[in-house]
This record gives sequence, C-alpha cells and structure tokens, in this order.
Amino acid sequence: MNDLPEYFWDDLLDYIEADKVIPIIGPELVTVPAADGEIPLYRHVAERLAERLRVPVADLPSGYSLNQVVCRILGQPRARKEDIYPRIRQLLKDMAFPPPQCLLDLARIHGFKLFVSVTFDSLLADAINATRFGGNAKTEVIAYSPNDIQDLRSEKKSLDRPVVYHLLGK
Repeated sequence: MNDLPEYFWDDLLDYIEADKVIPIIGPELVTVPAADGEIPLYRHVAERLAERLRVPVADLPSGYSLNQVVCRILGQPRARKEDIYPRIRQLLKDMAFPPPQCLLDLARIHGFKLFVSVTFDSLLADAINATRFGGNAKTEVIAYSPNDIQDLRSEKKSLDRPVVYHLLGK
C-alpha cells in the first residue's frame, strides 16, 4: 500500500464521510489465535472438522483448506453435504473466539453502517457490537438464503444501526 498516491487516503476518507463506501470482508481478514500466532478461521475449522469427523488428512497438502476437507468428506460413501453444515455450525458455536484486531479496527469506523461479508462466521458482528455497543448485540445481521430471501429494511442512508449482510449465507 506504500505505492498509493498521497491523496488516496484523503479521497477514501471523503468517500466514507459521503457514505459511498461499503466494506466487503472476506475470509483473509477473519483470523483466530493459535499456538504460533494467528491462523485463518477457515483453516482452524478445517482442522477441527477433520478431527471431529475422523477425516484422513495425511495426504492433503500442508495448510489444507476447509474446501479440501469437505471434498474429502463428500468423497466418502453415503456422505451428504447437508450433514456437514450442522457440524461446522456446532464447531463455530464451541469455539467462541474474540474478533481479530483488524475487524475491531474496521468496526470503529463509524462512517460504515453497512458491511458485506462473504464469510459464514459472526466475528464481524461481534466486533461491531464490542466496539460500538459495549458487547450488546445491536448489530443487525442478515444472511442470504435461497429459501428465505431477506433484504435491508430501508435504504442504506436511512439505516439506524449497523448491518452485516452475509452475501453467501451463514
């Protein structure tokens, strides 16, 4: 980011103030504490899911992904993707990690009312609630679902509280 022109940050701040910026959060920003620092949440979930479901991972590449573990599961006889979702949901519930610093920093920018997430976790909403509401769950969370389509209650400029929209569902 050092190669950005000097005026970039001024322009960005002006755009935020004018309510023309919507942050989009991907899995690379969602990290969790580990023995040797922080690791991506998806990597941690992949490891725990493989352990819980006794999925052999010895022949997977180092740093294997959640997608690779899920593909390995689905390659087993009688495996169904519908059986994987509850396992991941339970793992996330059992983990209860604090939001990473980068999400806390992003949540502190009060010019942002709408956040789009392409992850399935609640850490962004947790960060907003922690920084803006003293930990109280006041952030609205909307998740895409093909069977239950939801949208914003009002136009973005009229939002009275922060909203996290999970574009790919939860």
